[in-house]
Amino acid sequence: MKRFIITVLVLTVLHAVALIIAPPFEFGRNRTECFFLALGGGLWGFSLISALVLWPLQWGLRRLMPPQMRCTQAVLAGLVLLGLVAAWVFTHPTLPHQHGFYVHWLACSIFAIVATISFFWPFGMDGRSSKYDQSA
Repeated sequence: MKRFIITVLVLTVLHAVALIIAPPFEFGRNRTECFFLALGGGLWGFSLISALVLWPLQWGLRRLMPPQMRCTQAVLAGLVLLGLVAAWVFTHPTLPHQHGFYVHWLACSIFAIVATISFFWPFGMDGRSSKYDQSA
């Protein structure tokens, strides 16, 4: 659950900062309004997307691959997320506030890579289970 919360917060702040870099602003008339509206929308949106995509992907990878292969699971999860990004970008039109196809592709790819690193990458995992840490 801790990784889920961290992932949602990182993606939300990244989304809000990315939207205020260059006009036209997606959510507001100025940078401040756009930042706070993107922050609120990102908390709701990334919570939903993360719950619908990342948890089932994590469950499937843990079920199909040995638990000792955490880095391989993370790389495979990143490839799956980049595949989903490719499917999304190529099947949906680029809207005027998205600065063109290549910028939209780049932004979505960065979100997929950041989600992979913050949710799947085994930071500080030394092979112990979480049950061991909680009982001590």
